[in-house]
Amino acid sequence: MSRIFGNLLKTFLLFIGILFLSSPIFAVAINVTSCSILGDTNGEYNLTGDITDMSSEICLKVTATGITINCRGYKISGNGTTGIYSNKYNTIINDCVLEGWNKGIHYEGSNNGEIKNTSISSCGDAGIYFSVSSNNILKNNILNNNYYGMKMGYSSNNKIYNNLFNNSDNINFYGLGSNNFWNTTKQKGTRIYSNGNYMGGNYWATPIKTGYSETCADNNEDGFCDAGYSLDNFFGDNSSNVDYLPLSNKYVPDIVPPELEIISPSDNQIFHKFTLEITINVQDPTLHYTNISIGKNGQVENYTTTQDSGIVTVNLSVSVGGYYNITATAYDLSDNSNSTTVFQILTPIGVTECSNLDLQGGKYYLTKDITNSETASCINIQADNITFDCQEHRIYCSGGTYTSGIYLNGIDNTKIRNCVVNGWDYGLLLESSSKSKIINSTFFNNAIGMFFNIASNNKIYNNMFNNTKNLEFYGTISPNSWNTLKQKGVRINSPGDCIGGNYWANITGQGYSDYCEDSDMDGFCDEEYKITEDKNNEDYFPLSNKYVPDLDAPNTTIIGTDDAGNSYNFGDWINADYVEINLSCSDLRLGCNKTFYCLDLNNTCAPDLIYSESISIGSEGTNYIRYYSVDLAENKEPLNTRTVNLLSSTYKILINYPSSNSYLNNHDFTASLSVLDNKTMDYIIIILSNSTEIIEERTLTKNGTFLTNLSVYEDGIYSISATFYDKNGFKNEYVSENIIMDTIPPIITSFELMAKYDIGSNFIPVCRAEDNLKGFFNGFVSGWDPLTPGEQIATCTATDDAGNYIIESRNYEIIASICEDNQKRCMGKQSQVCFNNAWVTNEVCDYMCNSLTFNCMPKPPDCEGEEKRCQGDDLQICANNSWKTSKICDLGCNSTLLDCNSSKNPVDMSLIIILVVALVFVIGGAAIFMYFKSTREPETDDLTKKFDDIKNKIRELKIQGINTARSEKEISLAKQDANMGLSEMAKTRLEAIEKRLEKANKVVKEKVTQNKSPKPPEPPSK
Repeated sequence: MSRIFGNLLKTFLLFIGILFLSSPIFAVAINVTSCSILGDTNGEYNLTGDITDMSSEICLKVTATGITINCRGYKISGNGTTGIYSNKYNTIINDCVLEGWNKGIHYEGSNNGEIKNTSISSCGDAGIYFSVSSNNILKNNILNNNYYGMKMGYSSNNKIYNNLFNNSDNINFYGLGSNNFWNTTKQKGTRIYSNGNYMGGNYWATPIKTGYSETCADNNEDGFCDAGYSLDNFFGDNSSNVDYLPLSNKYVPDIVPPELEIISPSDNQIFHKFTLEITINVQDPTLHYTNISIGKNGQVENYTTTQDSGIVTVNLSVSVGGYYNITATAYDLSDNSNSTTVFQILTPIGVTECSNLDLQGGKYYLTKDITNSETASCINIQADNITFDCQEHRIYCSGGTYTSGIYLNGIDNTKIRNCVVNGWDYGLLLESSSKSKIINSTFFNNAIGMFFNIASNNKIYNNMFNNTKNLEFYGTISPNSWNTLKQKGVRINSPGDCIGGNYWANITGQGYSDYCEDSDMDGFCDEEYKITEDKNNEDYFPLSNKYVPDLDAPNTTIIGTDDAGNSYNFGDWINADYVEINLSCSDLRLGCNKTFYCLDLNNTCAPDLIYSESISIGSEGTNYIRYYSVDLAENKEPLNTRTVNLLSSTYKILINYPSSNSYLNNHDFTASLSVLDNKTMDYIIIILSNSTEIIEERTLTKNGTFLTNLSVYEDGIYSISATFYDKNGFKNEYVSENIIMDTIPPIITSFELMAKYDIGSNFIPVCRAEDNLKGFFNGFVSGWDPLTPGEQIATCTATDDAGNYIIESRNYEIIASICEDNQKRCMGKQSQVCFNNAWVTNEVCDYMCNSLTFNCMPKPPDCEGEEKRCQGDDLQICANNSWKTSKICDLGCNSTLLDCNSSKNPVDMSLIIILVVALVFVIGGAAIFMYFKSTREPETDDLTKKFDDIKNKIRELKIQGINTARSEKEISLAKQDANMGLSEMAKTRLEAIEKRLEKANKVVKEKVTQNKSPKPPEPPSK
């Protein structure tokens, strides 16, 4: 019964669909053939031909919101007041041609609309007239040979871009000033005029070829003027109406691809981490962006893009270790590209069980504890230069005979770190292996901690040994290193701040580190630990368990020597070319770590230089050296300061401040001078002057370094001379000349900043300033953040050479991105992709865009067979899969009978009968449907079982990481079919789902087979 009802319901729905589609009452577009009032809210009006009307004052008048006018390229011409008028919101005008009107298009109080793909010419007043109209978009329009191209009053926040203005006066503002946007972000697109691949602002022309776009400079020939175009504003305020990307006519195609190289890493380089630092060098004057990706086996695992040029460094991470290729591809604004690849970059490999490590140069990480009871040797290192990091995980043996936790045979340059190895015959077995490093690891409860069989030159430090027997040597006992230099670090065992050797314990608690002497309690045994009698193996810094924290700071000794080799007494004035400084640190406990110092002339610097060799001070005047030391326990010495007063043998007097060619910004200032010879000095004379007169002269008898106050009465250029006179008639003069007194701050002449920007905008705000001495220069802009949405403030600070400054702030808003990069969508017939957080048209479809794949769909045939239809007053018939007009009906075409009407507006009784029958059928069908829905039997046990089986399969595949979203969606549809009684349709869907799940299950099994571990190697001979 349910199957019968289901088929009946499908037939009924098909009938209703045909009835609705054939009925004229459901048409959505209204044809326009003459000047009219357009008053249907949200209505769409289509022109069917040209309109020429010389009598109407307004041809098309919009009186409702949401009106769309599609002229379809037809012309609207006349000599009245307005071609198209709207005082309503959301008016859209598309693909129109208007000629001869006083105003081509007039928006009066009409907001949030759009005018596009339209040509307006020969208008007596304005091609487009905006009055109190805001937030509209004008794009892809041509305004040609009008009195004004566009007239605007009391209108703001309109976005006007990719239009051609070719009028004697392109823009006219009246009333209060308004802030509008005259360009979009530079982006790929078809220009309204002039050659080029990108659009941005508008093309500004005049009939006599003197427009800004026709005369502007375009030095890089990219199709954009080098400078923005400020529009004439009624109040002279150009900053609120600027086209920052005006189009030019000087575009030359760019056929040269970007220069690109990957500086690092190089082919076959080994990384010891999962995040790779990649450095490229990319050069192109019109660089668009560079894509950098990392992948293997033809699959990209991670990527990033950058718009920066020059030397650029990015970081990319991978999730699984192994060999990877890195590819960089650079694109310029003309779609030229260049690509380069580095190959075989090795990243760390994870280990989860007993394994053979055989990739030469490989970096292996243990990612979990291993418990083994079968394999004779758990970790077999079988290639040179391998790093094995256990990350503090445990390698534990729970059984077996003649076993080793980690095994090396004939292997060199191995690094083993952070391991915990216990329960084995040999925790670590080295045979004929050398130059390995074993650090930060614990070997405990093994029969033998480490076994050496002809193994030499290995370095073993900061490990914990606690085994029945810690070490055993077989054959010739070769030398190995058992400690590093005493240094800051985290110990493997026992308290302390520094590492050095190893901690030697045993299962009885009487290991060397447990009982050794540590008189200074620094955490190290006082004597070395002799591992073998031949002294080839000694731990010189064995760890102890008697550490007491070091709280005493180190001490730094400073010694000065002049250029003659004589000892210098800090603070004294001397005649010398330089003083050489030596620093030495001492510490009673762990020892010194580093000594820091700095040099300056005002005793304010922070010591940030690490002392390594003698320091030479040769600057005349008073020099300061500031220094301190830090020991290995991070105790910091208090800051020390010493003074070096130095003059060469030529000078007896020195002007420290102001120096020659310096700037001052206060008429009252303080000069600093130094006098060296205070034994024979008689007096000194200081003179402040300009080019015409002496401003101030004074005689002093001061010596050493001292300050004196001086004043000038106006800005200008000055000199200061200081002359030394001794009792024997000796005279010595020092002059600071070209001292510029400037107390006038600069002024900000321009601050380029719009009110709104899209997030991620590549616009860079610039402010310009002018100074009475410096001339024009760029100020510093702070607060510009194109990545944070919301209201923000940018500040321009302009500072001249004398330190005078001026500050100006502007408000702006960053509009949040409307999409994420590489996201796709269909927008009408356009396939779009998100680039720089904005939708960009990727392809315009001839037919339509597929909303699932976001690709263009081929256009299906218009019709099939010998179908008929009414199209307006035309009766059409299908011929060769397209509609052809067979009759033009004088009295209209009857869409029910598919023939011309024999009389005007006939009453079609057949249509009335069909509608009545349909209404009865709908009511009856609904009643039957509700009855069957309330009384139908539940699904059969067989169908229910199928649902349960498929759900279990989906659950298993999801656990394996398989994407089952499509199958889950289709099983939901099958459930709806079953509930409506469409059992056969439900079964068909379930069979299709089962086939798809079988294929997915097969893929999972193949992956499991590929990932099975190889057979472990035979155990080594004991």
